[in-house]
Amino acid sequence: MFSPEEALGGNLHSRRMWDTEGYHRQEYFGNTNCRSFDDRQQQFTSDDYLAEGKRLKHLADTQTDKYTQSLTYFEAALSFIMCGNNFERDPGYPDEKAIRMYSDTCKIIKWLIGIHSGSEGRSNDKKLAVLCYRFQALLNMRMYKLKRAATSKLARELNEHFKTSKQSQQTQSSWNPSSKYSETPSPMSPTPSPAGSVGSVGSMGSQGSNSSDIPPATTSSKVGPGMNVSSGGTMVPQRIYNMMNTYMTNSTYCLTSIDYWEQAETLAQENRDFFQEVTDNCRVLTLHSSILDLVQYSKYCLLKLKAL
Repeated sequence: MFSPEEALGGNLHSRRMWDTEGYHRQEYFGNTNCRSFDDRQQQFTSDDYLAEGKRLKHLADTQTDKYTQSLTYFEAALSFIMCGNNFERDPGYPDEKAIRMYSDTCKIIKWLIGIHSGSEGRSNDKKLAVLCYRFQALLNMRMYKLKRAATSKLARELNEHFKTSKQSQQTQSSWNPSSKYSETPSPMSPTPSPAGSVGSVGSMGSQGSNSSDIPPATTSSKVGPGMNVSSGGTMVPQRIYNMMNTYMTNSTYCLTSIDYWEQAETLAQENRDFFQEVTDNCRVLTLHSSILDLVQYSKYCLLKLKAL
């Protein structure tokens, strides 16, 4: 059994941090209602949250009981995402700084999922796993939203590039049968390709060869300065290749978020009463909840888990 002071996971400074932000202690530890949480601008700096997160992480490193250690790591993660949330709100920081903090925090939670998501785990382990899945889902969705404008721009630029590229290829490959001296021979013609063409270079001079000078394609094959070959064998400029990679990375945040959320929903069915009580006392957590809503929800879950 943990006291309210222990449940907050730390020293007096840590308790003051959470108290001042709207976790009115008497209300929070009594018949708790998370809706008392105040969404106003944080009164603590990013450095404050970062220092508290590191302190809790170092504390967890020394703990021998795996379950207690996991709860402490999770509390450290909450401090880290509050640090990231402050980065988001501060116009002096680029979005990449918040994304980096969220991404690093996801690694901690991913490690916890590996420990507590097993089908043979205790009821408390599974409850913590659900919390971890929801945590990962919301953080990945948040990172996607921070990247959404840039991702949409990339999509437009890539669509325009491939549209233009396709039109260019159609123009270059067109053959006018009325032209007696067309440089592009008929597909049935035994005449060798003109010097310098793809066919002649690839065949090393052998007549009638359909070989290409493009080597077998892999996702990252280089074929020349500033050029790459995609997995389908299409040659693209290095700039476009990099844009495709960035687009896929950004889009993966959204797909990963949905995957984690669905896993959480499935696993939560085994402990419906527990999570229904949390929902009754907190704002309903969705994929579009704020970071502050996630912290509020998670703090309440941790208090209940520590009291069990």
